Amino acid sequence: MDELTESTTTYVNPDGTVTLEASSGPSRIRQGDTWFNIDTTLVEAEGVLKPRAAFGGLEISGGGDDKPLVKLVPGEGKEYALSAPVKLPAPVVQGNKAVYTDAAGPGADIVVTALPTGVRHDVLLRQRPEGPLEF
Repeated sequence: MDELTESTTTYVNPDGTVTLEASSGPSRIRQGDTWFNIDTTLVEAEGVLKPRAAFGGLEISGGGDDKPLVKLVPGEGKEYALSAPVKLPAPVVQGNKAVYTDAAGPGADIVVTALPTGVRHDVLLRQRPEGPLEF
């Protein structure tokens, strides 16, 4: 008999011993009665980008100004959102990253990265600024 959790797999070996494999963080997510390996690859769904299988009900903007840059829904009654101060261009999707070219100014991209248990956002400077920076 095998047993799974988000971060462990337990096997009963043919000789009766038990083997437990554990990871330092979640490696799979349960959706209904089925376990799926975490996959943070972004896919478009209903005008937003979502990871294929990850925690937190993550939604990343598909561009425009009608939705937040990032929205997390980690559980019932909880919702967190981060908005961009500008209208976002359509992102370039690269695996688990959405890149909004020039969204933080000329030569400065906003990069949102889907993680297994959340999200990270960065500003990527593609060219050296000519003057002081403001965030």
